[in-house]
Amino acid sequence: TVEGGVLFSKDMKELVQMPGGLTGEYTIPVGVTTIGTSAFTNSRLSRVKIPNTVVRIGNSAFAGCMISEIGLPESLVTIEPWAFSSCGSLTDVVIPDGVTSIGMFAFSSCLGLRTVTIPESVTEIGISAFDTYGIGGVTIITVKGSYADTYAQNNGLTVQYLPETDVNVFTYETKADGTILIKGLTDRTLTELIIPEEIDGKSVTEIGANAFSGCTALEKLVIPGSVRTIGMFAFANCSALAELEIGEGVEEIGMQAFAFNSSLTEIILPDTVEFVRSEAFSNCVNVTKVRIPNNATVIESMAFCECGDQMVFEVDADNDYFVLEDGVLFNKDKTKLIQMPRGASTVVYTIPDGVEEIGAAAFTGCTIQSVVLPGSLRTIGMNAFAHTKLTEISIPSGVTRIDGGAFNGGTITEIKVDSDNANYKTVGGVLFNKDMTVLVQIPGGLSGEYTIPDTVTTIGPLSVANSRITGIVIPDGVTTIGSNAFVRCLMSEIDLPESLERIEGWAFSVCMNLTDVVIPDGVTYIGMFAFNSCANLKTVTIPASVTQIEMNAFATYGQPMTIITSRGSYAETYAQNNGYTVQYLPETDVSVFNYTTVADGTIQTVTSGEVSVRGMYGYL
Repeated sequence: TVEGGVLFSKDMKELVQMPGGLTGEYTIPVGVTTIGTSAFTNSRLSRVKIPNTVVRIGNSAFAGCMISEIGLPESLVTIEPWAFSSCGSLTDVVIPDGVTSIGMFAFSSCLGLRTVTIPESVTEIGISAFDTYGIGGVTIITVKGSYADTYAQNNGLTVQYLPETDVNVFTYETKADGTILIKGLTDRTLTELIIPEEIDGKSVTEIGANAFSGCTALEKLVIPGSVRTIGMFAFANCSALAELEIGEGVEEIGMQAFAFNSSLTEIILPDTVEFVRSEAFSNCVNVTKVRIPNNATVIESMAFCECGDQMVFEVDADNDYFVLEDGVLFNKDKTKLIQMPRGASTVVYTIPDGVEEIGAAAFTGCTIQSVVLPGSLRTIGMNAFAHTKLTEISIPSGVTRIDGGAFNGGTITEIKVDSDNANYKTVGGVLFNKDMTVLVQIPGGLSGEYTIPDTVTTIGPLSVANSRITGIVIPDGVTTIGSNAFVRCLMSEIDLPESLERIEGWAFSVCMNLTDVVIPDGVTYIGMFAFNSCANLKTVTIPASVTQIEMNAFATYGQPMTIITSRGSYAETYAQNNGYTVQYLPETDVSVFNYTTVADGTIQTVTSGEVSVRGMYGYL
């Protein structure tokens, strides 16, 4: 049968002949198990992708081809004689684990060939398999004591040994399916790590969450094709990691799996990768190239956020889900702009009409100074334009959703909204929802003091984050301060209103100038990391109304801090359980007062001696 001009067996199991006149790249269909005799001989193709179903490459299959690299699949078992002979542009070849036989003259006359990596599974190599006839020399990279080691020595080839990893350095467990999940290391000083394909005769298929996070000595990492999933934070904060090889077979890379790895310069994902989770490679600040493979179907938000200033994307031409236009990464139908690389030299950028969504952190840290948003736009993601060099931005009428921190940090001093927009409006360059009950964003370039309008009841997530504001007035009426609302702000004091009920996670984290905070009576909830890393915070006064404080709400990492509260309160217990100094609020004996209860059950007038107090704070 013929498909795309290429001849196959009737059942599409064998590729019989690639026409000699075809050029460019070609992807062999999934399902093909055999590349037939002379199928690509003397082909003009520059690249051929072989699926993970091929088990045999036939006699002279690629002889005399122009290819400079070849990715051999994990399914491969047999490479027959002359299979790649006279491929003069090949330089480095990796034979996958599982191959057992390499035929005679298989890579002969490949005059540019420098290295061939051969696994222990190979038990037969034919005569002159790597003969370059005195021009150059091939180094065989293999395991000490393997068949390939003996072959190389018997044939006068240079041998370089693969480092052997002692499986005892790993902690691991056997999963329900009988495969191995690696949980961590017993020796975190290792500089080079090759994850084994098997432990105790069982296949290693998963690297668990946080398994190698913070291994700051690690410089080189090889992940085998047996691994299917790399868990969240698995290799995060490995600051020395400069060489990363992810094997064909890996399908999923978890959230922040390689985040904050400042020594990485390239991210080359194998063709088997389908899922790249949120922030998987975020803050890899020296990355210059990211390759998106043909099988990638999901790239979650901020996967490559804040990578290097010189970073560019490459997308496999056969990928059905992602595409580049002018270096910018989109989904295939260009309805979502996923990311502009920080390395883009664009100063003025017009987002193509038809784009409906700008992804989270899509332009974060970019050097663009002006951007035009299309009329088709509906959604602007979290941190979409954070820390840019924009000075203003105009939001079109059709936008229905703007996520937190879309314009935080950077130099924006004015946000404009089309007057016909039904969901948002601006006052003084500050962004609100239409009825002005939610503060959505103070632009990052505004400075000085700011008074929030009286209509506002919610200070939205990231709405003041990374702002240059030095003072802010919060009106009585605000009930909720959203997550990350004031993160990394400059103000030295904050007056929280009596109406406040909830302070969400990270709300005031890394506010380095705060020293003393008074939580007003009526607040019931303080979220995790709410005042985290406020290094100069000395005291927090917490009323008895607070009944829930999440973990690390006041973590100052070694800096002393005092919680001032009522004896017997939830805050007292929290402080004691978390090692904070406790100072008690003075207790007043109500018997010293003369007071009257009015019809509604409240105290209207309290007298003590010659002092009259109206509207007394608290309860009697």
